[in-house]
Amino acid sequence: MVGNMEGLLDLVPDSVVEKAVERKQQMSRYAKIEKADTVTFAEVALMSAQLDFFVGSYALRALVFSRPAECQLLSSMELAPGEFIQRCEVKTTTGEHMILAFRLCLEERYQPSYRGFTTGKCWVLRTIKGEPAAEEGMCPTEPDPRWGPESIVCGQLEALREGDVERALSFVAFPVEDDASSSSRPSMVHRIPAYAPLMYHHGYNVAATAQVSADASVIFVGVHGQRSVEGGTDPAQYMLPYMWFLSLHQGTTWMIDTVQHVSGA
Repeated sequence: MVGNMEGLLDLVPDSVVEKAVERKQQMSRYAKIEKADTVTFAEVALMSAQLDFFVGSYALRALVFSRPAECQLLSSMELAPGEFIQRCEVKTTTGEHMILAFRLCLEERYQPSYRGFTTGKCWVLRTIKGEPAAEEGMCPTEPDPRWGPESIVCGQLEALREGDVERALSFVAFPVEDDASSSSRPSMVHRIPAYAPLMYHHGYNVAATAQVSADASVIFVGVHGQRSVEGGTDPAQYMLPYMWFLSLHQGTTWMIDTVQHVSGA
């Protein structure tokens, strides 16, 4: 796997490749696109949300926007007759550590033969999902190249839940003109209104990740905050929808650029 990723295209179902080619040909009507009658694995992966195929944000970072620098097979398991999953621990060229799970299924497929083509059962790739290569529930306490953007957001949310402003703001990429020293950081939480309702929150759920490019990611999170009930003193939990915008700094470390509350959600 540490070599050419285009070999993965051979494992993509023919029906998915055909749909990807159709979409690429449709786009070529409105923009100049070279080789509109063929697709690469990267193109299929980036279109996977519109196809009967799934390539998650971790897989996009490891297989499309970066490359595996190291890869180790962790396990292979049959989920059901004709369904198989392989889990691999991967370190990317940017330094991120993750576990990728490849789900494969047996499907009928055309195969070349001496007198033309024949059909037969073949293993094809259906999904590639990922997760951090860390113990369940473990989050970073500071920015580090081994953590992806999802983990960086979780690290900040854990700090906010504990009311640790210093640690929470260590994940923020401050503008150069801002003094991010320890003496000024406590005031930053008041200068960023989006953070105020997140202090001492009751929990969160990472809903989705949009891997926009090699160095930009958007994380959608529902945070369980609290507010006073009219006529009472007990707080009632409620869900706050938020968006975290992150970028890859110095080509290795994910940092938080901005946080926005999704109004009207």
